[in-house]
Amino acid sequence: MKRNKAKSKKIKRSVTFKTGLGFIIHGASDKPLFPTHTHHLTEMDMPELIFDPLAFGAKGNAIRMIDAYKYLSKEKNADQLDDLKYDMEISLVEKDLYPEFTGEHLYTYRLRKVSPDFEGVQLAYYPEEIYPDMWFVQIYVEGDDYALTDEYYRGGIKW
Repeated sequence: MKRNKAKSKKIKRSVTFKTGLGFIIHGASDKPLFPTHTHHLTEMDMPELIFDPLAFGAKGNAIRMIDAYKYLSKEKNADQLDDLKYDMEISLVEKDLYPEFTGEHLYTYRLRKVSPDFEGVQLAYYPEEIYPDMWFVQIYVEGDDYALTDEYYRGGIKW
């Protein structure tokens, strides 16, 4: 399958975060932007995660994705991971992601399962990186509804 020219440039404009947890995170470093996203969570029986690149930037998104992974991988939160798998959205706040958090609640993070055909997934992954057993979860900040549409991601984010 031929690679989309814009996607080929993606690698040259990306930053990679090594998590030390068995997966990596790629983020965009230049426009047009692509979603911050994970690689290798599928091998850990977890969903691959994507996040709007404009939410907190590549590094800020990566930190939140690592914390979301830690939250979802805890046995006590297995029901919420199952909810995601069966197309239910879940909401998390800072206290969920950072148990030591004592400040005032600022953000509600929403997690939802998205199709491999979702434009954000298509922009983040090359076609040959998407396998039938993969599933994807989009993290977004409640209120950022524009990040839920295919149109927002189509051709890369240029804001």
